[in-house]
Amino acid sequence: MRASGVGGPGRPFAFAGTLLRLGAAIVLIACGPEPTRVTQLPAGSWVSIERTDTVAIMNVAQGERLPIRCTVYPRDSTGQTVAFYRAQVAPSRRRIFGGTHCDSLVALRSGYDTIRVVGVSASAIRDLPIALAIRPVASSPTGDPVSLDQFPSGMTPWAPSARTNSRGQIELYLASYPVDSTGADLLRYVSSDSVRFRYDGTALRHDPDPCSPMGWGVENVVIASRAEAPGWRMFFASGSDDCYGWNVYSAVSTDERTWVVEQGVRLSDGGTPTPANPVPGPWPAGEGMVVDRIASSEWRMIASTYEHVDSADRWQITEWRSRDQLRWAYQGPVLTTGQLPPEGQGSVFSPTIREIAPGLFRMLFTADNRGSPAPRSGLWSAVSIDKRTWQLEGEVLGAPGWDLYYAALAGDRVYFLRRANGGPDVVASARVRMP
Repeated sequence: MRASGVGGPGRPFAFAGTLLRLGAAIVLIACGPEPTRVTQLPAGSWVSIERTDTVAIMNVAQGERLPIRCTVYPRDSTGQTVAFYRAQVAPSRRRIFGGTHCDSLVALRSGYDTIRVVGVSASAIRDLPIALAIRPVASSPTGDPVSLDQFPSGMTPWAPSARTNSRGQIELYLASYPVDSTGADLLRYVSSDSVRFRYDGTALRHDPDPCSPMGWGVENVVIASRAEAPGWRMFFASGSDDCYGWNVYSAVSTDERTWVVEQGVRLSDGGTPTPANPVPGPWPAGEGMVVDRIASSEWRMIASTYEHVDSADRWQITEWRSRDQLRWAYQGPVLTTGQLPPEGQGSVFSPTIREIAPGLFRMLFTADNRGSPAPRSGLWSAVSIDKRTWQLEGEVLGAPGWDLYYAALAGDRVYFLRRANGGPDVVASARVRMP
């Protein structure tokens, strides 16, 4: 066989070579002005694939390379490694990643899939199942003010809660506290464009007696379909620091606007709720809640409460279960300050959850470093495959000099309070993209 090539810059040469078959390997012996070289074409291969991260859910930015490493070691018919081979990857069946080679796969969207690496022969295949969560991206680090057509004079908004109602409107619930005082009613606002909100009345009123179960205010709302009858059940936090402490209560409605408070405590702070001698408990409850129904037909509530341990002194995110929405049992913590870096180890609260792909969930929540010399709060995120074990992603919204708190997702927006350099609390929102 004869072939021509280039022996130097612009200088052609000719060489003669011979193809020999040794077993299943092919050897090319080339003779000419350059030293003799041998190239063996592989007869088979051994494949390895491994992750270079250490977390359960692969977590990268959109367009970022996946943290995997794979190698194909081609072998000749005698089993000897003969050359390096660039690993080929089968296309993503669910289109969550792109690329055809192991060293250039990039993240496209969140979900589950299997990375399949193919060696030299069809029998040399290795599979790596993955859960991939693309990190969320906010439209701005501190959001933009929400337009409220009216708000009571001399009052300050607190603890925004949001949902999409049965008519497709965004509902925004705000506690309305007198400035530097107690006694907040729960106000309802509605919007068709997610930005401009119209006042739609008072959903619940606080009790005028400051030492009563609803004496200091009504705040932090979640609404679910009623378990035992048509309509809806609202869970809300209320209480009084001096008497009953803070617990979660409930109210029911048939039209999503008129609410009737039910008797009894839903999530208890562990105190003594007798009217004659109420004693606040050690584990206040209700600084934000999420409710869903699980496969066992139980209702699950993920809420911000104190952890049920001695000397609990900060808000954590915990799980509760119920079969009838009325009697709830504490299950334990699901996300705590111990999982966060120092800037989030003061308290974590106001969980709000979105399913970002089938069976894959993201929680936004508030974290702060209260008690430190320079306290600040921001909105953080974590991901989970079961809503029981949460993997921290990081801060999604926040900036030096700003406090952001109370996260509530509705549509493609998160609603929260923001405070700049010690100024007034302002209701704000930001789009959060979750590919």
